Amino acid sequence: MNEEIMERGRIAKSIADNLEFKKLIEEIKMDLFYQFSQTGVIDEEKKQEINLTMAGFNLLVKKINTYISLANFEAQKPSASD
Repeated sequence: MNEEIMERGRIAKSIADNLEFKKLIEEIKMDLFYQFSQTGVIDEEKKQEINLTMAGFNLLVKKINTYISLANFEAQKPSASD
């Protein structure tokens, strides 16, 4: 069993399960959506900036979930002693 993968997954799971983290991510997303909706149609640069910021937050959440999945997969592997 790869301990590095397991530890990374454990940390990721504790972050993903943290209610304050979940709330913060949702509040940031709502704020970004509000900023986007208040940005003028012709302000493409600002819209692009907000879009990239949102994509970064989505990537962060996706990466956390990937670490959790990899750790779960690693935990299901048969050990070398089996």
